[in-house]
Amino acid sequence: MCKLILGEDATVKKDPAGEGVWIVAPPGRRMKFINYHSLGDYLIKALENRSLSTESLTAVCQRVFRTRAYPGHDDSGKQAGIWVETGMEGFNCRQCGRCCQTLEYYDGCTIDNYRNWECLQRTDIMEWVRPITQDGEIVSCRIWVKPGTKHYAEICPWLRKIPDRNRYECRIHDVRPEICRQYPGTRKHAEMTGCAGFSMS
Repeated sequence: MCKLILGEDATVKKDPAGEGVWIVAPPGRRMKFINYHSLGDYLIKALENRSLSTESLTAVCQRVFRTRAYPGHDDSGKQAGIWVETGMEGFNCRQCGRCCQTLEYYDGCTIDNYRNWECLQRTDIMEWVRPITQDGEIVSCRIWVKPGTKHYAEICPWLRKIPDRNRYECRIHDVRPEICRQYPGTRKHAEMTGCAGFSMS
């Protein structure tokens, strides 16, 4: 990945202690240690400062998303881009509840979600939402804040265990936030967050 982004002239060596990598990259060609925690930010900044070909960017996308990617155009034939397959075929939610119990969803509410709940007069949902305002306008929302406090719920308050079954259900499924509708966005995302939706059992 480093050579794809930094160029073939870059030299990348793993740190013997396993804490990061040593990189020598043009134009400065000075050796620099970057720990694994900071490596992603370093590579993103390098991407912003370089002009990679579409083929190179496609190769980066394939590595990042661990799936097929290819250059193409939109339906009009005018807008060029890179199409990334999500790998979501075969996904089947197991209703394990893991995503609702372990993932950080606090910033996952869109203003449209909030406005929709407002229109539907879902005060039961809205009492768990803390709108963030700027100059009197809502600019973002935090969700699942315990009513009357500034503390987030440990797990989604709308998750309910189905009696006598090892499954869970969402009590606001039809009007759930966008972050819930989109999860998991890709097969890689599912694997990284422990989602069982691709397991065969």
